[in-house]
Amino acid sequence: LNEDEKEVKEALELADPEVVTGRTRRLKRAIDLNFKRKSLQDYSPNMELDMWKKEIYVDIEKIRARDQEYAQLNAHNKQ
Repeated sequence: LNEDEKEVKEALELADPEVVTGRTRRLKRAIDLNFKRKSLQDYSPNMELDMWKKEIYVDIEKIRARDQEYAQLNAHNKQ
């Protein structure tokens, strides 16, 4: 998930501090493993890799739905 996207940025701002801290630590770990030319699967082969997406993905979907609804409600202003 790209932090430059508006929905992701807002979801991270509204998320618990533990979620943001965990995301930061995972990103730093990924950068470190990439620098060492290693894979996370080498260290923990049974780890679920996409579990962190579930922490904020529900919030991102709600933000997208809210923005879409707002755009539909204001569609008459574009004429």
